[in-house]
Amino acid sequence: MYNSGMKPHKSIRLKGYDYSRAGAYFVTICTHNNVSIKMEFGKPKPGSLPVIVGSFKSAVAKQINLMRNTPGKEVWQRIIMNI
Repeated sequence: MYNSGMKPHKSIRLKGYDYSRAGAYFVTICTHNNVSIKMEFGKPKPGSLPVIVGSFKSAVAKQINLMRNTPGKEVWQRIIMNI
């Protein structure tokens, strides 16, 4: 969920690297306040890594908020890097 009141964060992407290339990627996804989540999910839609991760996080957040009856509540932790 987009919150316009939040400060933008710095990109953690490697400058000059083409993330659309085929390859193996290590992806870490953290829940807001490190809440434990145990669920089964369907296959991700084909596409780029950001589309896959975004689709996954969106679907999971909606499902968790339906289960908890907390529509729109944050589920995912923001990545903050001090460079």
